[in-house]
Amino acid sequence: MIASVKVVMRLLADLLVLVVLMLRPRRAIAAEALVLRRQLALFQERGIKPRRVDSATRISLALLSRLCDYCAPRPDSEADRRSAEPAVH
Repeated sequence: MIASVKVVMRLLADLLVLVVLMLRPRRAIAAEALVLRRQLALFQERGIKPRRVDSATRISLALLSRLCDYCAPRPDSEADRRSAEPAVH
């Protein structure tokens, strides 16, 4: 019972953080993404193993993955650039 309450509280906290992040300017989000990429590169260089994912994180990632369409190509993808360029014969 206590574990499920902790999971629900963590999910509510994640939802609040998501709302706050949606209100941040794009430049701040881009800067944070650069810092996180650098941190990930350092962890990979040093061979640091990531911590185990808890239940609340697993649930929130599953819910967020349903909101994002990962299969749709990004507008700046290589395929879009090729289709926008005139064909050379």
